[in-house]
This record gives sequence, C-alpha cells and structure tokens, in this order.
Amino acid sequence: MEGNYITNRLSIDEALSLLSAIRSSYRVLRIVEPRDILLVLNLAYRLRVTYYDTSYIVIAYEVNTDLVTDDEKLRRRVKMVKTYS
Repeated sequence: MEGNYITNRLSIDEALSLLSAIRSSYRVLRIVEPRDILLVLNLAYRLRVTYYDTSYIVIAYEVNTDLVTDDEKLRRRVKMVKTYS
C-alpha cells in the first residue's frame, strides 16, 4: 500500500473532520513567542541549554508566569522564573 497514514487509514470525511478540529484548536490557544530573541540566545549560551528550551524560559519571564517542565537539568539552572515539574 502506497501513500501516507492519512490516505491509508482515514476516509476523506474523517480527515476533513480531523483537520477542522485541529484548526479550531488554534482559535483557543494563545500562541506566544519571545519578544527578546537576543536574550534567548545569550541566556541559552550562558545556561548551556538549547535555544528552544531557553525560549520557554524567556516567555515565562516576559509574561510573568511560572514554567512547568520535567527537565530537571533545566530546572536547576533557571533562576529568573519559578519552575515546577
């Protein structure tokens, strides 16, 4: 069988319904990104963690919220926001 999972496993009606549900979820999600990308890069370098992980730290700092992560190494290095696992 050629094709991908969607064309092999779902009918077109099921795929359209799934796509509609995914699209609807974006209306209720608050998509955020760091305002200060230079801070992200500098902090990633100093903490020796990925830019990706550091972007979450900076976003939490910028919007004044806590960071929830199960990454113990990251939790030990972060001092600028409160972290929880």
